[in-house]
Amino acid sequence: MTPANSVSVVNTETMAFASEVETAGCAMIYPTGTRSFAALCSDGTLQNVRIDDNGALAERSRSPRFFDPEADPITEKAIRLDNRWYFISFAGQVHPVDVSALAPVPGTPWSLLTKDELEQGYRVGGLGFAAVHEGRRELFVIVNQDGPDAHKNPGKEVRVYDIDETRLVRTIKLVADAGIIAVSRDASPRLYATNMGIPAVFVYDATTGAHLRTIEGPPITPTFVQVP
Repeated sequence: MTPANSVSVVNTETMAFASEVETAGCAMIYPTGTRSFAALCSDGTLQNVRIDDNGALAERSRSPRFFDPEADPITEKAIRLDNRWYFISFAGQVHPVDVSALAPVPGTPWSLLTKDELEQGYRVGGLGFAAVHEGRRELFVIVNQDGPDAHKNPGKEVRVYDIDETRLVRTIKLVADAGIIAVSRDASPRLYATNMGIPAVFVYDATTGAHLRTIEGPPITPTFVQVP
């Protein structure tokens, strides 16, 4: 994040540069609509930008401050469900933000971890530690027990939460540490997990947690998993 941050807009049909949208103090791109995107800002807000059909800036708006970047910063690894983006803090606070209108509206935050678990060193962590299943409306999160500042560390379990009722519904014990997860979108979902340094992808039943198989031998260690 520097004062010169910006987003370049390109016409993918003509491959021509369309415009540059300045996003000073804000970074990342979170799609919010057909012609809009949000950027996460260092002051604890979310900026939403709408462009016109020519790719030029049309209007922008900013949310109220919804997290404290000094006391409990959030990671950039947000997940989206319907018209909400869910941002997760280092201490496991989930911050939902509604982006259905130009002005983002923060919702009520809720915690993935209890006070006792935080004191025992539990934290969310990994390079891609969160995933969502839209049909079941469940949030999957990697958890480790490495204490504060462990937001990039892999974990030995994946916890699954009902995202509407904001409660833990089950825990999946992993056969190998994972730092990246993805969940298939079908009615019988699979959980895919991997970790830097382990040239394999581990496949689990996302509803029961059973380890189904291991896909070994990718030519390089996977750093992300994407499902169609």
